[in-house]
Amino acid sequence: MSETLLPILDYWKTGGLLLIPIAGVCFGIWAYFFKARRALLGALALPPDFERRMEAGVVQGKTAELPAWLDAQTGVIPGAVACALRSRAGGQDPVAVFDDAAAFAVSRLTRDIVILAALAAVAPLIGLLGTVTGMIQTFQGVAATSAGTTGEVAAGIGQALVTTQVGLFVAIPGVLAVARLNRIVEEVRTAFDQCRNHLLALARHEKHPAIDTAGRGQPRPDVPGSMPCRSPA
Repeated sequence: MSETLLPILDYWKTGGLLLIPIAGVCFGIWAYFFKARRALLGALALPPDFERRMEAGVVQGKTAELPAWLDAQTGVIPGAVACALRSRAGGQDPVAVFDDAAAFAVSRLTRDIVILAALAAVAPLIGLLGTVTGMIQTFQGVAATSAGTTGEVAAGIGQALVTTQVGLFVAIPGVLAVARLNRIVEEVRTAFDQCRNHLLALARHEKHPAIDTAGRGQPRPDVPGSMPCRSPA
């Protein structure tokens, strides 16, 4: 066997059977991280002309063709805006409908993060279980009177240290991954909030159609929340 693999195999044998579930947790952490990251970045990947379409369609009140165009786009944000605009035909509050759609979308996007956080918390606990198991083996070796006492003590301490080390090694990247994903979630919420501002501007425009829209794309003090809807950097 390769001289490189021998130390790894010896290290694995020292850690005992508890390294198997720790390895499974490690795989789960990275699998859920990449899955959640892909979904979140997909939610932020708005069409190149999304801002212009929203600005011209919503701020100016020209929303007849906007839902059909939004349905042709991918992503949860265009879908939420389309749902809100269609709700106006049924007499519903588009902002309330948008808020419900946004909350549902964010909950779906964050469910993998909850599992990821749980896995990151489980890894050091499995390592702690290995520590307890190793120390029990150590004390059993101390209490024994056979000639193999020294070997049993060394094996118990080795298992205690290895499982704890590997558990922490797996958990630390998981904690950092959760923090990174939560930051992307905040960017998604910001994108939803910016689009919600457009819907508020539409409601204000319908109540006060005389509002000047010549400076579209610029925030206007007479229309609260009239900011361009753009994807966060």
